[in-house]
Amino acid sequence: MMSNEQILISDKMLKLEVENREMFSRYHKLRRAFNELLEVHDELRSRAGLDYSDKYDWCEKAGLLDDVE
Repeated sequence: MMSNEQILISDKMLKLEVENREMFSRYHKLRRAFNELLEVHDELRSRAGLDYSDKYDWCEKAGLLDDVE
């Protein structure tokens, strides 16, 4: 009885580990794309003569403050 529960828990853990790796990969792809969009946004704002960079604000809204370059 106990070994069956351990096997089930082990299977669930393995599935969650795989899902975690997939989500981690997706997160990094999305973060890279978000940062690229911010760079384009800043470039377009500077071309338009708008000096204020709101990159910090967008990173704060997205919860990516650790990623601000």
